[in-house]
Amino acid sequence: PTSSAPPVFSSFSKEFLQFAKTDTKVGTQTFYDVCLNRLLTFAAIADAPLDAITGEVVSRYARHRQEVAKNSVVTVNGDIRTLRRILHVAVEWGKISHAPAIHELPQPKGRRRALSFEEEPLYLAKASDNLRDATILAVDTGLRPNSELFPLKWADVDLTACPESPHGVIHIDQGKSDAARRSVPLTPRAAEVLQRRKKDAETKAKQSSFVFPGVGNSGHITSVQHPHKAAIEAAGLGKFEFYCWRHTFGTRAAQ
Repeated sequence: PTSSAPPVFSSFSKEFLQFAKTDTKVGTQTFYDVCLNRLLTFAAIADAPLDAITGEVVSRYARHRQEVAKNSVVTVNGDIRTLRRILHVAVEWGKISHAPAIHELPQPKGRRRALSFEEEPLYLAKASDNLRDATILAVDTGLRPNSELFPLKWADVDLTACPESPHGVIHIDQGKSDAARRSVPLTPRAAEVLQRRKKDAETKAKQSSFVFPGVGNSGHITSVQHPHKAAIEAAGLGKFEFYCWRHTFGTRAAQ
């Protein structure tokens, strides 16, 4: 039984992040951090005691993110999963007696697919420079966007040619699972992207350890949602998630 009043969400979230830093992988930490930044902008959650966060409050948050902030269902569901995990940790630590039932939004059907060779150049032609580079690496290496591609560091990129990987390799030391640890050979155009970005990075006064540096707390980009949506519309393509470039890599590799 809890012996004192439950803490406010914004306060407990700091404890949760410290827990995540020691008990989860780097990609998961980044995911929680990004989602929490969005959750904390919603006063009905940020300023509420943990036991006052109900399914109805979460529903209001989901509507706000979709209708006001114009976030995708995928983004909102990531926030909901993070909130659910935080509340379950609060139960484990005795901060609250039970966690409310929190359900994710239904995913739109037909959003995940493999892109064709005809669709790819149409998309790349309309993509911003950063998005184009990220897309080429995603479709040519199959890296997971949030946990492997966006937080990719230069220390994990080896552009030295060798018989097994004549164009260089990317080393993934931490991933979604133990099996995700691997070395991925680069294609010629993926190597060209990295060589160009490395050359550009070396000319900047403030150098970043990340291949795709960002302005947030993580130090790297955490989303390409808005430029991705703009590229799809400009290219006249049907909607799809950026993650589909990983599916495209898998499909092409299997073929």
